[in-house]
Amino acid sequence: MSRYIVIGSSNVIFTHSYCLGLNDRSLLSGYIDTGKHSIKYPSYLKEINTLRLYNKFEVGKVSFKRRLIKSAKLLLKILRLDQSRLVTNLINNHSIEKVDRKKRSEIESFLEEENINNFLYLWSTTVKDEKTIIDDIYPNNKSVLIVNTYPVRSNNRLDENCDEYSRDAQYFNSVDRLLVPTILMKDLLCDKCFVDKTRITVMPDYLHPKMYPTSISTESLNKRENKKIVFLGTTNFSERTIYDISSLGRELSNSNIEVHLQGDPAKSSKMIKYFLPFDYDEIIAGKLSHYIKDFDGVLVAYNNLNNARSNISYPTRYALGRLSNRPIYMKEGVFKAIENNDIITTYTSTDDLVEKIKSQEVSNKYDRDHIKDKFNMLIDAVVGDT
Repeated sequence: MSRYIVIGSSNVIFTHSYCLGLNDRSLLSGYIDTGKHSIKYPSYLKEINTLRLYNKFEVGKVSFKRRLIKSAKLLLKILRLDQSRLVTNLINNHSIEKVDRKKRSEIESFLEEENINNFLYLWSTTVKDEKTIIDDIYPNNKSVLIVNTYPVRSNNRLDENCDEYSRDAQYFNSVDRLLVPTILMKDLLCDKCFVDKTRITVMPDYLHPKMYPTSISTESLNKRENKKIVFLGTTNFSERTIYDISSLGRELSNSNIEVHLQGDPAKSSKMIKYFLPFDYDEIIAGKLSHYIKDFDGVLVAYNNLNNARSNISYPTRYALGRLSNRPIYMKEGVFKAIENNDIITTYTSTDDLVEKIKSQEVSNKYDRDHIKDKFNMLIDAVVGDT
């Protein structure tokens, strides 16, 4: 079986999940980190040859360029331009971080050291520039691309055409095999980007079994009078309008539902609580899943978002929510590709959401062996043809 170099951001849980899956089979040869934020690496990477392309500064620090970007995002939100189609198209057509001559040399030296010809890219078009460089260095390489989210930045509707699809068509067709989490995403890539359907495999993105709890009990939850909901998405509400679910959180708390979000616990109130974010070592060890299994459900929500990306993709906050085996609540018609899953309860309004949270009993169904089998099938799909 061939060994792989993985290319993707270290600040995406799916990157570590796939790396762990390959490493379990001794198939992870190296890792090229395309993440823009310098984070503490999980311990399994200590044994893996790794190249940091953009985040060489001190862990926990933010580069001057990223601080400027954050300030620009805040200004765009204040001006109510962050969801403007013109603005999103400009951002989509401009690469913030360039693979310059120095970084190309770093990639080339890294590949010479590894002498590997198989590459796994995560995810979508965020690794387009890096793939172009690697293809130039190794023209006959074998590549697999995970397309978990697409389009990455544009705000077009599912039934619309846009220039982004034609620009990305060559990139998607340069990959030997693509793995996508939903049928709707496969249909879009075939119809809009003209990808041969025989090269696309549809496989839901199960996270590594280590991240799931060893056991789940619901006895005390169904007896609890006041319901508790956890939200696992970003709480940087100042950066983008679509992230700002503070209004929904307040409405739930005013309805006597306790809402828990990532943040500073010192800022907690009676009904809106904050918990410190878990690092990747903790998530991999199952500590996040152990924490969220004590909730009555997981909220997957954005602020006024309903576009092609949300309709066909597989949100990270949904994948993390699955670790709890609790009901996952999401707005009806927004996440069309996944909303029919048994673990999901859709709602049409805040009042409908409140009623469903308060009336729903939590299932005690949990099958760790099933999760392990599904994850192994996912890794089989990555490496099976090489």
